[in-house]
Amino acid sequence: MKKISALILAAVTAASMCACGASNTQQSGAAQTEQQTQNQAQTQNQNQTQTQAQTNGTAELQIGNTAELPDCVLTYKGARIGKDYQGNPAIILKFNYKNTGSAESMFSTAASVKLFQDGVGLENAIITDGTYDAQPSLTTVQNGGALDVEAAYKLRSATSQITVTITDWLGISGRKMSGTITLQ
Repeated sequence: MKKISALILAAVTAASMCACGASNTQQSGAAQTEQQTQNQAQTQNQNQTQTQAQTNGTAELQIGNTAELPDCVLTYKGARIGKDYQGNPAIILKFNYKNTGSAESMFSTAASVKLFQDGVGLENAIITDGTYDAQPSLTTVQNGGALDVEAAYKLRSATSQITVTITDWLGISGRKMSGTITLQ
């Protein structure tokens, strides 16, 4: 009887150890699978951003082009020509700004939009004719919130092509979107 009890006890102990080992292996495998999925998604997102930047490097900026920056996403919604307060030609770009960071932020401190004509940077324009509202670019947006914003620049020429470069505010992430706008 003692031998049978010892054998049963040994079998139960062995079965318990196998079950615990299998459970840990399954949990470990699930954790590894989840980590691999996260790594693949992150790599895919980085590759998509890099491909988009390369593709848009010389391409015409199209409505719907998106710049995925570390703390925000900018979606290009178009451009129009206007006049600054002195009557000089200006271009006004419109974006949808979405805060994807962990803190409140605003377009003017989360993203840097630079325009160039003939290799020279364009200055910000002051538009006073009532067709332009700078206030949204200075409005604080919570995480997950979105807001349409505009940015105005003085044109150096009414016909030269414009190059647009969009980066995070300090440009340290390495993520960017570039494109061109052809004036008509």
